[in-house]
Amino acid sequence: VEGALVDAAVPEALNFAAAHRLGVVYVCENNQYAQFTHRSRTTAVDDLSVRAAAYGIPGQTVDGNDAEAVYEAAGEAAARARAGGGPSLLCMDTYRFDGHYVGDAELYRAKEEVEEQRRRDPIERFEGRLAELGRLTEQERRGVWKAAREETAAAERFAEDSPWPDGADALDAVFTEGR
Repeated sequence: VEGALVDAAVPEALNFAAAHRLGVVYVCENNQYAQFTHRSRTTAVDDLSVRAAAYGIPGQTVDGNDAEAVYEAAGEAAARARAGGGPSLLCMDTYRFDGHYVGDAELYRAKEEVEEQRRRDPIERFEGRLAELGRLTEQERRGVWKAAREETAAAERFAEDSPWPDGADALDAVFTEGR
């Protein structure tokens, strides 16, 4: 998330990966808000990918609501990493449609802003693109959504019907023996 770009851990990770030419693709999901604060109040640059230059690595900003653009940029960055070209920073510009937590009153942004951004919904855009290409009919689209709702409902039932985990197992697979 873009708020993490100004937190110490992320710049340190970017610097370490760049210094050691690690094959890592860092993805910043720039949803415009760091909790309750708009990006414009936490950073001095509009294009967050320019931060990559400070580490001598490629940086690119992508329309994160365009599935094809994301696929292409991620593929290029992954290929570069696999070929020994070191790390990359991809900033995927998108938007957080809902509040930061359940019950968030969202007093820090205008309802009109949210509605404007909803018109850029990545799923609807991709569905439209697939339909435009003749790869998704309305019947298929409805079928996919129906299957997704059914799978989600089954997962919820499974979770609700499952016994609570044994508290004695809480630390399993958390620590490595002998370290």
